[in-house]
Amino acid sequence: MTEKLARRGTPVRTEYMADFLDRVQVRDAITREVATITGSQTVGEVRAWLNTRTAPTVHQAFPVVDGEGALIGVVNRYELLDAKRDNAVLVRTLVTSAPAVVYEENTLREAADHMVRAKVGRLPVVTRDDPRRVVGIISRSDLLSAHAGRLDAAMVTESPPIGRGWLRRQEKRRRERQGR
Repeated sequence: MTEKLARRGTPVRTEYMADFLDRVQVRDAITREVATITGSQTVGEVRAWLNTRTAPTVHQAFPVVDGEGALIGVVNRYELLDAKRDNAVLVRTLVTSAPAVVYEENTLREAADHMVRAKVGRLPVVTRDDPRRVVGIISRSDLLSAHAGRLDAAMVTESPPIGRGWLRRQEKRRRERQGR
């Protein structure tokens, strides 16, 4: 059967490879320093903070916590910067649904699947012991970065794609990692 499919031009995978994302836990890929917003802050206060353009303000969404640090939800940057929204509005009123979260012991595959189902680009990471306490955040970028080590390791055994520019970039990355 496989041979017939191949003769007809249908690609047939001949080897099985484990999903890399299934082998890495969320706790190993998250960003632990999470920029959060307090629900009691006003939109005007948060806008002023966003306008400082400091490192934590560059994100596209922020977990919203109460005064005790418990997760209320997640608010997107565009909701905060919406010109129609009054500066006096409290941030907690922008949270309209329960947050999609992921646990530290989940795999990156589970996190990626959850992002797709929830249609979000980042998930607050919580513990099972205290599912309202944010211990980190994982984004699509973190999922992609998890592949970087795997790809670098694969370069040792695989032939690189054709193209001199690609080879120069790989050599430059190798030198940077070695501290040259």
